[in-house]
Amino acid sequence: MTYHPTTLTTGTPSEEIGEVLSALEDVREPLLFSLPNADYGASQISSAIDQFTRSHCNAVSLTDISQHQYYSLMSHAAVMVGNSSSGIWEAPTFALPVVNIGDRQNGRYHGANVISTTPDHTAIESALKQALSPSFRQSLDGMSNPWDPFGDGATGRRIAGILATAPDRMTLLQKNFIDLGSIA
Repeated sequence: MTYHPTTLTTGTPSEEIGEVLSALEDVREPLLFSLPNADYGASQISSAIDQFTRSHCNAVSLTDISQHQYYSLMSHAAVMVGNSSSGIWEAPTFALPVVNIGDRQNGRYHGANVISTTPDHTAIESALKQALSPSFRQSLDGMSNPWDPFGDGATGRRIAGILATAPDRMTLLQKNFIDLGSIA
């Protein structure tokens, strides 16, 4: 679960994270929280997560993990919950279901793995149930990430082709002068 403060909502960060944590209250599977970014309201979210993890033996929060560790955790997760862009950008690589909460990612194209919901505990619980259902998981089999940084395996050849047809170095470095006085 990764939940960041939102900037243009009617609720406070405390109210919003309260709804999220309420939805997770009865989860018995392991819960892993990554802490929010440094935006206004992050301390309220971090404090609520800290309180939650202290009172739930199946929950822990991580403050500093490497990218490799983060991706490894994603590859083993059952679902990602929150409002992080990571659910939009990285989760499709792992065909990982995402419960995207609130408006923070509005307007971004997302894959079939993303279920968007309001920051209301009942709606979040419903989205979680859908994300964890075998039929939803099966619908993601064979999913590919449209933003995969490694592309289709032909990126190197395409770059080499472009470089092979590019002008020589000196031509590229040559400054061109446009006489603005002659443009009238």
